[in-house]
Amino acid sequence: MVAGQSTANPLLAKLYEARARVLRTSGGAALIALAIDNAEDIQRASARLQEFLIAARRPLNASVGGE
Repeated sequence: MVAGQSTANPLLAKLYEARARVLRTSGGAALIALAIDNAEDIQRASARLQEFLIAARRPLNASVGGE
């Protein structure tokens, strides 16, 4: 959901976000969802996801206005 609109298209997401900021209707909330595909080795998949989160923490926080 971006500015009340459901889309998986990154271009539309940016357009919806820009429109919300121009119209000052942005709620200021963010959601980042991550998933692991039905992995046979769940421990390995979980470890890889944890590694990603550690490496991406700062860029993800920056993208949503955090540290």
